[in-house]
Amino acid sequence: MKAPSIGIDKEAVLDFLLGHGEKVVGAVVGLGALWLAWGGIDALQSKSVKPDQRPEAILARAGEARNNIDREKTPPPQERWPGPPLTATIDPWRSPEVAPPPAGAMLNKPLFEERAKRSQPAVFPIEDLRAVAGLAVLPPGKTPPGDPQQPQPQPPQQQITPYVVVTGLIPVAKQRAEYRQRFAEAQFPQPDRDAPVWSDWIFERSVGPGFERWERIDPATMTKRQGEWAGIATDKVPDAYRLAASEEKPVTKEMPPYCGPLPQLARGGWGAAALHPWVIEHIRKQQPAATAEYRMLRFIDTDVAVGKSYRYRVQFALANPNLNVEDRYLADPATAKNKFLVAASSKESTPVTVPDETTVLVDVLRKAEPRRKTSVFEVLVLAPSMKSGGYVLRGLVTEPGGLINVDEKLNKPGDRRTRGEEVRTDHVLLDVRGRQEDRTDARSGPPEPFEVLCLRDDGTFELVSAADSETEIAEHKSTLPADDTGKGETTKPGQKDPNAGKPPTDPLFK
Repeated sequence: MKAPSIGIDKEAVLDFLLGHGEKVVGAVVGLGALWLAWGGIDALQSKSVKPDQRPEAILARAGEARNNIDREKTPPPQERWPGPPLTATIDPWRSPEVAPPPAGAMLNKPLFEERAKRSQPAVFPIEDLRAVAGLAVLPPGKTPPGDPQQPQPQPPQQQITPYVVVTGLIPVAKQRAEYRQRFAEAQFPQPDRDAPVWSDWIFERSVGPGFERWERIDPATMTKRQGEWAGIATDKVPDAYRLAASEEKPVTKEMPPYCGPLPQLARGGWGAAALHPWVIEHIRKQQPAATAEYRMLRFIDTDVAVGKSYRYRVQFALANPNLNVEDRYLADPATAKNKFLVAASSKESTPVTVPDETTVLVDVLRKAEPRRKTSVFEVLVLAPSMKSGGYVLRGLVTEPGGLINVDEKLNKPGDRRTRGEEVRTDHVLLDVRGRQEDRTDARSGPPEPFEVLCLRDDGTFELVSAADSETEIAEHKSTLPADDTGKGETTKPGQKDPNAGKPPTDPLFK
């Protein structure tokens, strides 16, 4: 008997699918839905959150654990952590240090040389503007050449010039970083422009006591006055604290440099007045000048008056690195129009007052000098000389209630009460503290500091101490005429000044 043959009729299968296909698909979808529903019911029954897994239960257990830890100050040995202190282990993870990407890393560069468009960098103003006022003794200045056939005038005397030295900090490191961020990967690179170049600047000052308005200091006038100086003072500021030649390109020829010169003094050096306090501290710490984040700004204002107060502010401009660049390379085409990028004005300096030309000083008398009555005291006056133009000392013996005025007519041989040229201060010696005679010995120890209280002619008070007067007296001691015992120092007519020709003393750089 032959086995029955099984054959598939394609037409029959096709007819079945056409007639019953949607029923088959519906049945499959229905079975899948039933399977999903059964899984959900099973999850609700077997995998629902248990009561001890709810947030309130977890918080309660955490609070109970904290109470147990706080209650047990000394845990048992078997519960202690055997390893190193956990604080030392965890601290490095709290603020991990991420090393910067290596220079030239392949993945740190834009793909396919995709460069950003050029934008306008921010400009950072001068920081920490400082002002120092004083009086400088300048040697005779330059005079224009005269007619050789005519008698030449007498050479000018030394001149006492009031001044204000203004210093500030130029944030070069921050400005360079800003340029690198803007242009390191920007389109249309320009090596001669993509680094900051400081151009012209503006100095303004306000005069007290009201300080109502600001007036601009003409740079051409400043440059002209520099040409009238007898010479330029030796500047001990390292070049690393100044703007480099490639970084400083003023457009105006009369514009003085950002770190301007100072006039030569008749004696001594400018010292700390010529430097910004930040530069002084940087030098004293012997830090590498090449790593300095600032460069010093400095100028001197000699168009000031004794007794007046001044404050200053500075504004500068950088050359625009996007000037005349095509619009397609710029994020904002308007940034190519201006020639300069102008910084905001610096903060105003603290007001300073130019001191009076006359200074009252006191000195301690040594044991070898003659003693006087305890009710009288010797006061020294430092003031300009009508003969030489420089500063000279005068001496006056007076008592509380007396005027500190030196009458040249009272200069008599054998009389110590008045020494030196005539000067009028109209100060009144009000009170004295301490002993003027130096009676220091090993048993009694150092004496009480010697100080005097004076009443100025304007009704204000001035406290003068021997300690504060020591530097000025030492510098000008040779100008004080000798006393009747021949103890003092003096420079007689025709005699050479013992300090002449000596190098300037500058304790800052010793």
